[in-house]
Amino acid sequence: MKNIFISFLIFFSISALAQSNELIYNKLIGGNSNRVLPYPNATGYLVPYFFSAYEPVETDVGIFEETAVNYVFGDTVYKNAIAVYDESFSISDIMYLKSTAGGNMSLLPHYQLIPTYGQNAILYFNNLQLPLPVSNKIFTPSSSFSSDIPLQNLFIKYNSTIGTMNELFRFSYDNGMSFSDFEPFPGYFLGSFFGETKRVRYNKLAAVVSDSVLISYLSVYDEQTLHTPFENLTFSNWNGQVNLVRVAMNINSGEVLSTQQIGSSQGNLNTFVVEPTRDMSGIFRAGLVRGNNTPVSLSNNQLEMSSNDSLYHVFITKEDAAGQTLWLTELYAYNNIFADTLLADYVPKFETRHQFHAIIEKDNEVFISTSQKAMGINSDSILYRNFLGQSFLYASYIPMINPDNYYDQILFSQKAIFKLDSYGNVLGGLSHKNKITNHEPGMNTQNAGGSDFFEISDKFAWVNAYEAQNDSIGEFVLINADGGMDTTFIDFPAGTANYILWLDTDLNIVDYWIFPYHNAYVGDMRINSVNHFGGDTLLIQGLIAAQTVTDLDPFGSDPLFTADKTGSFYAFYAAPEIISTTSDADQKSPPFKIFPNPTQDVLNISGVADKLTTYTIYDIAGRTVEKGKLLNSQINTQSLKPGMYILYIESEKGSGTQKFVVR
Repeated sequence: MKNIFISFLIFFSISALAQSNELIYNKLIGGNSNRVLPYPNATGYLVPYFFSAYEPVETDVGIFEETAVNYVFGDTVYKNAIAVYDESFSISDIMYLKSTAGGNMSLLPHYQLIPTYGQNAILYFNNLQLPLPVSNKIFTPSSSFSSDIPLQNLFIKYNSTIGTMNELFRFSYDNGMSFSDFEPFPGYFLGSFFGETKRVRYNKLAAVVSDSVLISYLSVYDEQTLHTPFENLTFSNWNGQVNLVRVAMNINSGEVLSTQQIGSSQGNLNTFVVEPTRDMSGIFRAGLVRGNNTPVSLSNNQLEMSSNDSLYHVFITKEDAAGQTLWLTELYAYNNIFADTLLADYVPKFETRHQFHAIIEKDNEVFISTSQKAMGINSDSILYRNFLGQSFLYASYIPMINPDNYYDQILFSQKAIFKLDSYGNVLGGLSHKNKITNHEPGMNTQNAGGSDFFEISDKFAWVNAYEAQNDSIGEFVLINADGGMDTTFIDFPAGTANYILWLDTDLNIVDYWIFPYHNAYVGDMRINSVNHFGGDTLLIQGLIAAQTVTDLDPFGSDPLFTADKTGSFYAFYAAPEIISTTSDADQKSPPFKIFPNPTQDVLNISGVADKLTTYTIYDIAGRTVEKGKLLNSQINTQSLKPGMYILYIESEKGSGTQKFVVR
């Protein structure tokens, strides 16, 4: 059912995938992971895991080989861990974490992990304990970090080469508080973020620039204190409004380089995500502002607003390392017609949710992936203003299906990719408004802390999911800067599935892969990461529930994969039509076959004569690891360490390459 057609008299077809596109290898790890994070200097990967207490305490975390780890030390079970893999995906270290914040809870959706240069990483925790008035404690087998007052943020430096953790700073509330104590006006939190208990937890509030400077934007709701190894600094919001504090710290020395408060006494300001620029000379920051005369940066830049403006304005800005604005752009704005009102007993009439999944800088252009959703009652609607300044009223977009929900309808719901030029001008936006994606694209289907948008060679991978009772049509609308629209329709088969849209840099859909799944009980599957693993090889990683049956091969005939336990799947693909790094000759079907694949000791080659046949084995980075003449149609692989390799055969019948895995 792979049919793609575009309205407005634009038609095209996608050619069949080449034979060389194939699923090479897959494995299920008995730990839940929400992301594969590559180091910025391409020296390896960080993968956070959460281990179930009901599983055996010894768990295999090896990708190409069996690597058993024990996460019980003494009488303590460390369910959370950060695994460090080298560039070939062999495990080199693992760090364990446990938390007493809020009782026996998983840290997996509650902390962010930022890989840095020098095999270091920054861990930070958002809203560890708010508003519960109990102490927080995060600890490892060798160290601990605790607080007797409610923490808003905790930042920790992790050195994977020597296995140490050091606290950089914490941001804490000086008084026990509840949300009603500091909400600037009724309905602000529900109208502007992710609901009372979730609004900050999923945000990425920090980035590392210039190799060693941590830039973070922290929300000031009341009187709060920044605790560092050298000093304590106290901040109070201005006139009860929500402000920001920009903190710059040297992660090597622990020195606070600067702290500045941003905002105003008339308006509210907050942050969704902070990402470094590609050259690490500055940052991109996406956030929300409401209220006239409210600066959003250190250089006092403001969005244009009418007098007594009541819209929530979502923006993105590019700043240098000193925090000065290079450009500032509004992506969209909104409010409901019953602006900021609540029913009795704080039962809301209106709530919005946002996620900024990724900000990617490529070829002097910027691409932003977002999810937006607004919920309300039947008599309400949402006023939505797009990046062109056009305003629309939406209502009854999708009816609610949960009878216990406060809301009657979803007023508006979409996923979108925005494209900006080097000056911050929006060049276009590709939006997804399917009613088949669990009613809220990206909110239920993507794991918190994960992503849905990835740069792969000269293309992008945009991850989505759907659930449909019958065959359905997905609608994707590309709006250009001149207001012109192109619409792409994709046929989706009935059932549940993850899918990847492959986009070019003009946000055109050039291909798509569908990964259907089924679980007769309760459980699902999520794609959390799509990584370029060298050459024309892709790594797709995600979560899968026990007893879930899925098709991990979107273009071949591999048998269905059944998960015998809940965990993280890793699937490696050869994808020369997606990754533009191979020549036409490389994409031809090789004149030989190899088996078994994966192998442990011997690789058999059929289809070529041994006479005058030579072979070369390369690692995934393209380095030669072995070469010689083919004897007895076999190659002994016992000297190769577990991992993925490329075999090049040259014979009288021709030459070609094949990938294989050594276990």
